[in-house]
Amino acid sequence: MYPAAFEYCKANSVSEEISLIQQLGEDTKVLCGNHSLIRIMKLHLVSPETLIDIGGLDELKKIMGNGDHLVVGAGVTHWMLESS
Repeated sequence: MYPAAFEYCKANSVSEEISLIQQLGEDTKVLCGNHSLIRIMKLHLVSPETLIDIGGLDELKKIMGNGDHLVVGAGVTHWMLESS
């Protein structure tokens, strides 16, 4: 099955992503390498009007030690964490 038609946007920064979400409203989903979202779209369980791709945002791929805390960005993969 194919998903319903949708608009695709690629955000160039987190601030642009937030701005797009505010402009486009609730029927927007954020995509960050999330293949399960595409699968459920193909099954027509969810049909967003717009997908915003944040997978390429380097600012979400940071891993930082902060004293006794580890800060892991939302775009960090298991592989990135394991190999750092």
